[in-house]
Amino acid sequence: MWLLLAGLETGVIAGSAVLLYWMLATTLRGEGPWSVLNLMGSALFPGRDLSLRFSQVSVSGAALHVLLSGLVGVVASLILVRYVTRPIRSLWVGMLIGIVWYLAAFRWLWPWLSSAVAIYQPFPTMLVGHVLFGLALGLYPVFVRRLEMSRAPSRDSPFL
Repeated sequence: MWLLLAGLETGVIAGSAVLLYWMLATTLRGEGPWSVLNLMGSALFPGRDLSLRFSQVSVSGAALHVLLSGLVGVVASLILVRYVTRPIRSLWVGMLIGIVWYLAAFRWLWPWLSSAVAIYQPFPTMLVGHVLFGLALGLYPVFVRRLEMSRAPSRDSPFL
């Protein structure tokens, strides 16, 4: 169970870091920091038009992204648990998971949830973001080790 929690933590942290990257990249492109969040949030608010300002659609888009990142982190933990002893291999497998997640998301998930995301996504920015997400997922062994150290029972623990 705690291995899955480490995967959830890794996915949420990786997803949050990628959100920051996307916000910076779209700002540098002149689209505004909220454009990607609004694009993802449009899956939950289909009647809303896509704008460049911050709104509840932005918050919903961020929440949806963090939720999906956490779920991908849990699934990745089931794969990466086999590579915990080799961090370099874990990074490569994590990067592969990020690319596969990009392909799956834009081939099946987003066209099913919201075709606007599949159509209007900024291509190179999204792909690079998913590769970075995968690399961050590859840091899963670090989170596992940290959880293992915090789980080690102490002599003073009343639950021994």
